[in-house]
Amino acid sequence: MHPEVWTIRDLLRWTTDRFTQCGIETPRLDAEVLLAHALKTTRLHLYTHHDQPVGTEERALFRNAVLRRTQHEPVAYLLGYKEFFGREFVVNSSVLIPRPETEHVIEQTLEWAEIQQDPCIRIADIGCGSGAIGVTLACELPMARVTLVDISQSALNTAIDNAHRLGVADRVEGVCADLCTSLHGAYDAIVSNPPYIADAEVLPVDVQDFEPSLALRGGEKGYEILHRLCLDARKVLRDGGLLACEVGAGQATELQQFMADLGFRDCRCTKDLAGIDRVTTGIWFN
Repeated sequence: MHPEVWTIRDLLRWTTDRFTQCGIETPRLDAEVLLAHALKTTRLHLYTHHDQPVGTEERALFRNAVLRRTQHEPVAYLLGYKEFFGREFVVNSSVLIPRPETEHVIEQTLEWAEIQQDPCIRIADIGCGSGAIGVTLACELPMARVTLVDISQSALNTAIDNAHRLGVADRVEGVCADLCTSLHGAYDAIVSNPPYIADAEVLPVDVQDFEPSLALRGGEKGYEILHRLCLDARKVLRDGGLLACEVGAGQATELQQFMADLGFRDCRCTKDLAGIDRVTTGIWFN
């Protein structure tokens, strides 16, 4: 029998058990995050007020989120936001959920930007999705101008919304296009987390059934779009310009060689916290 009065402890215990039965990887954490969201409070509050009764309206909101999570819908979509590089980004089903390993693209670009003589650099974020990379760089580099590019207009709208929310929209423009095809002039840096998953690769249900395939699938071998991006980038990068791409596990060395063969110099791979080569960078000289 269910209790007549549901406390925070009751809801967390029941939901954790339910998520465990459904094969959710982090059942307790997900239960806490969703309940805190429904109560408009923090996870710490849940621990310090575990005997607090939860009202009917809040329980209804929580119940709906729990039902959707049992279908493996990602928590970030249920919340409507995801933290990235210390900032909250609005996310929805039209954009890839930002992940911690993508922060290495930011770090490599900032390291390169530090040694540039002119701080008024021009950056293009290709396949921008939520704008996590490009908008973050606009926040971190107050004199930079950023072009957000995505083939999906709904994704681009989300990125522009994030630029407004984070106060950098005056230095950000959006272009709906395939890779670099609609860019004009010379850019100082091209940054990207492009689709790099092989078409036949089976992904976790949370990803495969909910995140946009357009932002995930990179072709039969996985690196076809990465190759196209490298070819395109040569046409819009200035001499000395940076190309920084996130890549899939096992792709970095191949892409590093591909870039070197095209004429990029100082091609490097950077590992993520799991020790996987995650970012490939190169400097273009015509």
